[in-house]
Amino acid sequence: EALFVELVKVLFAQRRKTIFNNLRAGRTRLGLIDDAVITATLAAAQLDPRRRAETLTLNEAGQLADLISALHL
Repeated sequence: EALFVELVKVLFAQRRKTIFNNLRAGRTRLGLIDDAVITATLAAAQLDPRRRAETLTLNEAGQLADLISALHL
């Protein structure tokens, strides 16, 4: 749950930015190593990295949080 809250903060940290750019800016907060990991995680979630955070459904954000969490296992 804490990771989900942190993910939402990162996704909405910079208005009008894409999901990819916000994840890149907040990657250390989420434990994402580099751009390749971000790209792979978004691909696994079947999310277009050019989308904006406000277009994500709660289910999509939850799935993204689950995938990020799985990287830390």
